[in-house]
Amino acid sequence: ANIVQSSENPVDNNLLSAEETLQLLLQNCEINGGFFSPKITFQITHDAGVGVFARESIRKGDVLMRVPFDNCISVEKITSFP
Repeated sequence: ANIVQSSENPVDNNLLSAEETLQLLLQNCEINGGFFSPKITFQITHDAGVGVFARESIRKGDVLMRVPFDNCISVEKITSFP
């Protein structure tokens, strides 16, 4: 998946940047059978969070992404995270 870097994100040397975190999440999703179309890109901004943008024309019926169920965020996963 393609991620557009934003200069608006502050960098903390002790933490992963937003771009690095998103890249790890997307890679983990792909390893588990997920799919992200080359027709889309992800962009991170400080004020808006993560957005998905078209890189080229998208036709009706095009699959843009597929996320395995185990990679979906749920209340249970959030509340059980250490």
